[in-house]
Amino acid sequence: MLEAAKSAPEGQALRAIIERYLSTGHANSPGMVVCSPRSGQSSHEKPLSVRKRIEAAREAYRERLLPFVPGRTREEKVNAVSVALPQHGRGC
Repeated sequence: MLEAAKSAPEGQALRAIIERYLSTGHANSPGMVVCSPRSGQSSHEKPLSVRKRIEAAREAYRERLLPFVPGRTREEKVNAVSVALPQHGRGC
């Protein structure tokens, strides 16, 4: 998805990420799927080590997306990404 963002026309990086994420090709590639809040057991039911790995992956993913998210400050960008990547809910 980052390659899609980098090759997108100026101002269209976030749109390119979203379109790539929602594409059939991405959906058919299980290794590329990000944690979904609607699948599996609740994250609070998973072992602490698993929860920490999930959170670390979420945080790393968020950091990669931040340059492409609209907002004037880091806080605005983090808030925007949190809508798409909720911190709690169901696991991967």
